[in-house]
Amino acid sequence: MQNLLTNKKLISFKKINKKLITLNVFLIIAFFASQILITSVLGTKTQEIDEIRQRKEELRLQNEILTAQIDKSKTINASQELVDRLKLTSKDITFLNDSSTDDLASL
Repeated sequence: MQNLLTNKKLISFKKINKKLITLNVFLIIAFFASQILITSVLGTKTQEIDEIRQRKEELRLQNEILTAQIDKSKTINASQELVDRLKLTSKDITFLNDSSTDDLASL
């Protein structure tokens, strides 16, 4: 019986509390260090993102300019120049207004 009592280890709450406090301090320091690292990395990425957004706006403006030039080439004046260049003539067209289909052959 005496042998069993001597093999027991006593749990010291002071040692456990000291280890937990040390672990908490280490975790807090690691948290702040990781936040500083993330902020410094993302801080440089913010500049790159702003540059990409600015480039996007420039490309959008260039796209609008090109679209306007394409639309300009499709205007009536451009069509008239094409008619003059190819020496096309205008013809009168008569559209039939009779929309009845009674006299059409059926299948």
